[in-house]
Amino acid sequence: MGEVLKFVPVPIGGEVRTPDGRRIRAMYENPSVARRDLVNTDGTPEHEAGHGVVAELTGTPVVGMEVGLSGNVRGVTQLAWANPIAAGSSFDQSGNGYDREIVRSMGLSESAMGSAARAVKNRARDQIHEVAAEVAVKGKISGNQVREAMKDGKEGRRVVVLFEDRVGRKKKEIKTRVKGQIAMIPDIEYELPQAA
Repeated sequence: MGEVLKFVPVPIGGEVRTPDGRRIRAMYENPSVARRDLVNTDGTPEHEAGHGVVAELTGTPVVGMEVGLSGNVRGVTQLAWANPIAAGSSFDQSGNGYDREIVRSMGLSESAMGSAARAVKNRARDQIHEVAAEVAVKGKISGNQVREAMKDGKEGRRVVVLFEDRVGRKKKEIKTRVKGQIAMIPDIEYELPQAA
């Protein structure tokens, strides 16, 4: 029987002390990412994020996305070219008149595009949430920021974990991706007991 690897749960933005006094801290690599958890993504941010994520996942790059506009247009997602499935991503929400017009102008079925978009959205909920939160925080984001937020939704947010000795000196730093608010960090410095 081999060694047993121990894991330490570390809250993102927090720290834990090991039984022997060492400190393990975890924080987002980009501190502004923590603000995503503080915003309301309902409404326009989610609507625009749906367009952007569906577009990216069906082969159309996002150029940019903006929310918080005034008048009849509360948000916009700019794509490299028209994508009727991305337009169909809003058919289950309000504010979809222009999106329906895009699909009709291409001579395509609203029902078929809406159905295809729902299938994509159902597999990409975490990605849509991260993009919606990013655009809600910043108001305007680039296509690269959309893709990075999508990666955070799929693979987890980028986190830096610091291992410090008993007096606070940094001993090791690792970078990883974490989904959720708790990082399960292998405690690589424990003396692991040998099985009998």
